[in-house]
Amino acid sequence: MYSRLLLAALHYNHNGSREVARTHDGEVQYGVRYPRFRKGGWVVRPVKEKPSYAYASALMESLIEAYSRSPRSLQESSADLSSSAPAPLSTSFQMISKDEAVGLYLARHTRFNTGN
Repeated sequence: MYSRLLLAALHYNHNGSREVARTHDGEVQYGVRYPRFRKGGWVVRPVKEKPSYAYASALMESLIEAYSRSPRSLQESSADLSSSAPAPLSTSFQMISKDEAVGLYLARHTRFNTGN
């Protein structure tokens, strides 16, 4: 999860300031979107250039270089990152049994309640 978060941050930082896409004539390209909150209404937005993934190859090259220099230190730093990762948020919740949850659900929705 931590690695995914870091990759997402790298991707955003690398592609956050993309230029507006242009036609062969040099005119700005636009797209029409229909967001749900508009309930059928439309929004015109300029189209951005395609995202670049050049950071990924540079990251892979530096990873290979670091591994070739010292595979053990890379494994140790990976283990350190894994051990310092926080527990999933779901572990902080108090669990409820499935039978109790279903009973509470049926009690709230009276049309399913048979009067027992």
